[in-house]
Amino acid sequence: QAALQVNDWTWVLQLVESLSASEKEQSQWRYWHARALTKLDRENEARAILKQLSQERSYYGFMAANQLGVPPKLEHIALQSDQTISAVMALNPGLQRARELHMLKRPMSARREWNLALNKATPEELKAAAHLAQNWNWPSQSIITLAKLRHWNDLELRFPLAHQETITGQARGHGIDRAWVYAILRQESAFISDARSSAGARGLMQLMPKTAKPVAKELKHSPLKLDDLFRPEVNIRLGTGYLNKIYRQLQENPVLATAAYNAGPHRVKSWLPDQTQATDIWIETIPFHETREYLKRVLAYTVIYNYRLGEQSKVVPEKWLTPIEARNGASGV
Repeated sequence: QAALQVNDWTWVLQLVESLSASEKEQSQWRYWHARALTKLDRENEARAILKQLSQERSYYGFMAANQLGVPPKLEHIALQSDQTISAVMALNPGLQRARELHMLKRPMSARREWNLALNKATPEELKAAAHLAQNWNWPSQSIITLAKLRHWNDLELRFPLAHQETITGQARGHGIDRAWVYAILRQESAFISDARSSAGARGLMQLMPKTAKPVAKELKHSPLKLDDLFRPEVNIRLGTGYLNKIYRQLQENPVLATAAYNAGPHRVKSWLPDQTQATDIWIETIPFHETREYLKRVLAYTVIYNYRLGEQSKVVPEKWLTPIEARNGASGV
């Protein structure tokens, strides 16, 4: 981080080359190895690393693809399930009870029944269950079931387009990217509408009541009750409203706004550089590990959601690459 802060690319290269062989193979270090080589006019070596890294569906893979000016490698592979097993699973009494409870908006009871029904499920049965959840408009269970299978390549199941009308309408109304809203929501709650954090954040976009209430007032929403935050349409409206608010406060830069969504606007303002700084360097030098990783995941999810929403030609959205302006307006690299 110190080497990046001062743009000492020789130092960056020395640090990377001092790593163990296994560490050098990690995506993070391959990316910064290539960035250092590029800055030191060793372009051919850098491109070879970036070309290989750009084949990965990850933050660093997408950033490498951007450096090369090529589309991201998304590698969607649909999960295949046996039709006979799927038909049997659709009639499973436990899953049927779970579905009914889900439709009755009793999410905790629904998840309990779902988990009991799949407690001893085989991999083939889990595959069928993941598709059932999708068919039953229960995206969180598709995501969770896929995670149990450790199947990461079905992007339709892992990155659902639930609540599309609400998200599209609210994103357009606030003038922000709907893929970004989806990415935040996916990271915050994985589409669990009644999600509640230990800190008290609630709902799909994990809003704290003390954050939601002033936003509701600004949007002229009816008096807000805490349980309203578990209603998807309310949570998405207030969540996109808050996201837009911090976006306008922070250079209209989605990188800064995303960091602020996780760590708070005041912290992000204190992290602004003394000189204008490249986005990837600023992200890598955020002092909070949790926020760094959160931001990388949301950026990667935004790229994936652009694909899911039919904008396949995009690599990393241009706004995400806008240099981070200095806190005092000083120029820089």
